[in-house]
Amino acid sequence: MDDLKKMISSTLDGKQKNETFNIVLSDILNRNGITDSSLKKLPSEKKAQIKKIFSELQNQINNILD
Repeated sequence: MDDLKKMISSTLDGKQKNETFNIVLSDILNRNGITDSSLKKLPSEKKAQIKKIFSELQNQINNILD
């Protein structure tokens, strides 16, 4: 799970340590039964969809903060 949090944090250009973000992310993933091993088994199309969602989320966050 730590690898997933690191990957998502770097995808969001937020390479800083953010405990609140990690707690929220862990809670969301745990509630949905998502583990590192289940993510590794996803087809490449699903992985691309996840990356696109996080990219769009980052754009929205940047627009709000700018």
